[in-house]
Amino acid sequence: NVTRTLFINAGAAGDVRLFGLTLANGRVVGGDGGAVYVQTARSLILSDTRIINSAAVSTTLTNGQGGGLYVAGVLPLTLVNSQITTNTAGTNYGGLFTSSALTMTGSTIAANSAGSRDYGGFLTGGALTMISSTVASNVAGQDIGGFSATGPLTMIGSQVLSNTARAGQAGGVYIGKIATIANSTIASNTAPVGGGIVAAASLVVSNSTIAANAATIRAGGISLTTGSSARFIHVSVVSNSAPSAASIFFNSAGPHFFTNTIVGGAAAGQCAGTTTRQDFSSISNDMNCGLRTVPSIGVGLLGAYGGSQPTAPLVAGSPALDAAAPAACPPRDQRGLTRAGVCDVGAYESRGGFSMALQGGAVQTTTAGAIFPTPLVVRFFSNNGEPLGPGGVLAVASPAAGASLAPSTTFGLVDAQGWVTLPLTAGSASGAYPITISANSIASTFPGRMTNIHGCSNTVTNTLDAGRGSLRDAVACEAAGSNITFDPATFSVPRIITLTSPIVISRSLVISGAGSSRLAISGN
Repeated sequence: NVTRTLFINAGAAGDVRLFGLTLANGRVVGGDGGAVYVQTARSLILSDTRIINSAAVSTTLTNGQGGGLYVAGVLPLTLVNSQITTNTAGTNYGGLFTSSALTMTGSTIAANSAGSRDYGGFLTGGALTMISSTVASNVAGQDIGGFSATGPLTMIGSQVLSNTARAGQAGGVYIGKIATIANSTIASNTAPVGGGIVAAASLVVSNSTIAANAATIRAGGISLTTGSSARFIHVSVVSNSAPSAASIFFNSAGPHFFTNTIVGGAAAGQCAGTTTRQDFSSISNDMNCGLRTVPSIGVGLLGAYGGSQPTAPLVAGSPALDAAAPAACPPRDQRGLTRAGVCDVGAYESRGGFSMALQGGAVQTTTAGAIFPTPLVVRFFSNNGEPLGPGGVLAVASPAAGASLAPSTTFGLVDAQGWVTLPLTAGSASGAYPITISANSIASTFPGRMTNIHGCSNTVTNTLDAGRGSLRDAVACEAAGSNITFDPATFSVPRIITLTSPIVISRSLVISGAGSSRLAISGN
């Protein structure tokens, strides 16, 4: 590579249109714009054009910028069905830089690299409009792996995937001005801070997925920094990871609004930081997020489930199913599928059709306080081909008082194959009681009946006339030939057991008292 391919100096009245071209293997040393440099023009449009395999090689920290395209002049740039890929910059802007507004439609900026500095993909000096476009697999040596806009951002039906900021913040997107993101996915981006998004301004996100992003320090999904305020409407902020605030780090006064939105993941510590949050029918599996807390968000693996971007499906038993505030439901989900009836929380509208079948363990007996011998086993099915798991919630409810399970309502999680295997524990009170086995959005429930039997102990632990730990209970329970003793801690001082009726001994027993000076059994 010995030279850049185009140098454009068309003047203030010059409109430049590039159609159906491939501009490849450009190179500039100690300058900007490896393939194309634009000094002046009234406008520049690239349609069905590729800028590939070009490089801007740096000789100082202030050159070697814009590996593919560098627009120095003040003019609007438009990309239509075009690609800027596999370009490198020695310092900033691996793919492109433009000093003014950029409009992208059906275009891709991918696999570019900013070697030592920032903006692996690109930076715009003005407003940025992205429609049905992709920014993917770009790498920055420091900050902002994907892109940033100095002006307002509008992003519709687009995806930001697998970008990396190696040493700073914002693996995917840095938002410095007001931003609107709709029907889009920001996923699998990485950075030390703010794997998916770093926002320092007003942000509105709707019908979108922010998933599987990662940060090595904090804010795997989103970092809401000083000056930001955010509104999330039917958004799935799921399966992101970081040592702190896997989903969202709050570092601004806000307020931040969550409507019909899912925030959570497999691990604890989904949210951190202090701010003002308002929740409208949103859910999280971390109480620190300030939303309605659920045992599990019930969201499956990010993947291709229809639509033009990857999404995260709702699985069997998800608490997000049929749980949204109807007034805020848009007519379609992120993929363009109709939201019918009471819609689902998040970006994904499940087609439902889930059912479950009891496999065993719903009628059992065990000693009070013990684990039942056989786990409860339930299998889920989907009539519409929806993913079954992992992460949906099965609820097993028993009476709140008297004989019951411990705890009285016990939850189990659906595995990736749609099975729940749930050990159940008997409560401390003895007796038989019903249980109800249910899962969210599945109309049918299954009854069961469990029995807690009173367990015997040959050690007397209190001075009560009857009940667990009493002498009367030990005599009634223990088998013939047993040796009944007294707890040395309880009976280390003189104690009196006062009876209301005689204790009947009907078989061979040994009662080894705590000593005549420390134990009296009184009929008074």
